[in-house]
Amino acid sequence: RVDEWLRYEMEGPWAGNGRALVHGRIFDREGTLIATVAQEGMARLRPEF
Repeated sequence: RVDEWLRYEMEGPWAGNGRALVHGRIFDREGTLIATVAQEGMARLRPEF
């Protein structure tokens, strides 16, 4: 159902050298784990002209 709340926990276990990793867990109202996610991000400085 789209009208029920979910809890989303995130933790960032690693970041460095312009990159980062984040893990997440999604729980329903009863506290049951229903999904896990992971995302990697990258950041680079734009060269100056």
